[in-house]
Amino acid sequence: SRIDLLTETYNKKVKETADLAQQREDILRLEKNSLEEDYKKSTAENSKASREERERITNEYHAAINAKDKELAELNKEKSSAVDTLHKGYQKDLKDAHDLYNKL
Repeated sequence: SRIDLLTETYNKKVKETADLAQQREDILRLEKNSLEEDYKKSTAENSKASREERERITNEYHAAINAKDKELAELNKEKSSAVDTLHKGYQKDLKDAHDLYNKL
């Protein structure tokens, strides 16, 4: 039936949206882990460097991590918004299908 098809399509789109968001989240987490590894290596290599140099390395690391955290937060907002939009569209389509059915 039309309602079954609407439900199936909605569920498929929600899953696709969640899967895409999860892939992006996984990539961002890998990038954060890479930043952490680079930071650890850099601090070990520069342990004899000046205090200013060590502070610069630390500040750059924290700025990069904060940027990744911002991207993750933005991703979560986008995902919620996309799912919300899908849900609203689905509710409207269901109502339209019911209205059409009731007219028959």
